Amino acid sequence: MIFLSALDDTANKVKGFLRRAVDYISKPFQPEEVHVRVNTHLTMSRLKQNLAEKNKELQAYSEHLEERVKERTAELGSLNRSMSVLCRGSSLICCRRRAFWKSIWATR
Repeated sequence: MIFLSALDDTANKVKGFLRRAVDYISKPFQPEEVHVRVNTHLTMSRLKQNLAEKNKELQAYSEHLEERVKERTAELGSLNRSMSVLCRGSSLICCRRRAFWKSIWATR
């Protein structure tokens, strides 16, 4: 909402803004100024809507990634348990695998 008024004192302007005005134009006004101000506020409104949409998309993608991390963590836990079972059968193989994985993790 843009207030248009002949009243130019600060108290009236503050009252307008407290009633959710986004701008205030005093009389006498120039039509070009009103046009530019209205276009500015329409642009800001569209940008605000676009930002809200992008934030929703970003939130959805973030939730998707969180779910993928949970799934991958569960897969890695399962693989780790399987490797532990395999290592119990042969201590020599286990030692070699353990050394291999330690070297892999040390480089990261």
